[in-house]
Amino acid sequence: ETRNVTTTNTKSNDNGKETSPYSRNPPTAPIEQHYGSILRSKGTCWIAGRDRYETTWAQTGKIIQLSPNSEQPWYCNIPPEEWPDDDDERSEIQARFYQNQPAESDDDDDDDKDPYPFGDRRQEVVLIGVNLQNDAVQKGLDDCLLTEPELQHYLPSMMPTGAYADP
Repeated sequence: ETRNVTTTNTKSNDNGKETSPYSRNPPTAPIEQHYGSILRSKGTCWIAGRDRYETTWAQTGKIIQLSPNSEQPWYCNIPPEEWPDDDDERSEIQARFYQNQPAESDDDDDDDKDPYPFGDRRQEVVLIGVNLQNDAVQKGLDDCLLTEPELQHYLPSMMPTGAYADP
């Protein structure tokens, strides 16, 4: 299969930042071809290098918006004494510190697990659509996550804003 591809070079400017143009002649395949028809999606996501606040994910049709939610920092950045007073709500928050752990057994007892090293930071998105290809959607989203080696060297408190490129 031959494609008409135009290659471009990365260019640096005076402040050390680089631009890397992407130029291809063929059109992209319709997203429906790979994932089904995603009508709406919404949720919360954690973007590497943007570790202080949750990022709100909102998509309707062909419009998507990812916005830092300065009203909602991750609870791992807030001292527990500043969490809500309601016991049920506090329990739900605390559970988020453990829910990201890989399942090593069918035992859901959080007392035997160490908390997730990144606190309550997570990806939590709901997709609504028609003929969704769930495995393909999950793989596509999983491909956006940091790899295990990247995650092992990742310390949110030490990451400057912009250390990882914005999506």
